[in-house]
Amino acid sequence: MCLLSIAAATVAGGLIAGPSGAGAGFSLLGAVRNAYRAATLSRSEDTALRAEAGRSGVMAVIGFGLGGYLTYHALKAPKEDG
Repeated sequence: MCLLSIAAATVAGGLIAGPSGAGAGFSLLGAVRNAYRAATLSRSEDTALRAEAGRSGVMAVIGFGLGGYLTYHALKAPKEDG
């Protein structure tokens, strides 16, 4: 189900804003998934799972940063009058 939602976000972003929009949709939804995983694993008593939560949190921050940049780039791009 997660892969289907990531694919849908990628396609929707691509249709709305082209390649930058597709990258933004992919990155942002992947970041949401990593943030949710980090929040879930951080409640574990197992130290290995808590370490994995930290790694997922870092990947979420990177994904949000990349997705935000791609969204900015997609919205800033001039529209062609066709």
